[in-house]
Amino acid sequence: MDRTRQRVLAEQLLALHHAQQPLILVNVWDVASALVVQRARLPAIATSSSAVSSALGYPDGERIPAEEMLAAVARIAARVSVPVTADLEAGYAEDLEGVAATARHLVETGAVGLNLEDGIDPETGSLRTPDQAAQRVRAVRKVAHELGVPLVINARTDAFLGASGAPHELLSDAIARLSAYRDAGADCLFPSACVTRMPFAS
Repeated sequence: MDRTRQRVLAEQLLALHHAQQPLILVNVWDVASALVVQRARLPAIATSSSAVSSALGYPDGERIPAEEMLAAVARIAARVSVPVTADLEAGYAEDLEGVAATARHLVETGAVGLNLEDGIDPETGSLRTPDQAAQRVRAVRKVAHELGVPLVINARTDAFLGASGAPHELLSDAIARLSAYRDAGADCLFPSACVTRMPFAS
């Protein structure tokens, strides 16, 4: 994709997050589902890691090779005219160099945004520390600057998923994490499962 066109799409996607009307993103998993969403006149398209993985015969949770996930994103981005943001889980890499490489390949697909979660550290089986996860966001933002495509980074925390502890402790951890990701260069913040885990007074 032409980098100038890609920059325009990235700017469009970011602007949609700041519009008066909330942005509704419908998840897709292949070209056919993406074209259905585009024909419904939605302004942007998001891939689902779970759906793409399932469609290609893999379980969710970074079990699919990064190359296959990115190839699916590339096919989608090549066939639609609206911005595409991809669910890249935790970046399909254990180190920062690998996360940066994933971001470079994402730009090559023509996509202009991504989900990046703080995920599970394979060495400990727990969430990455806020600093570790923030460094991964920073690595993606650096690649975006280098390539001249302002990727829209949606930083997700899984602090509420499968976590135990008092609600106020979970909330405090999630806020601290998302604040760190924002400071590292994230454009959007996503506290996964927050609504289902947190008791709110009516």
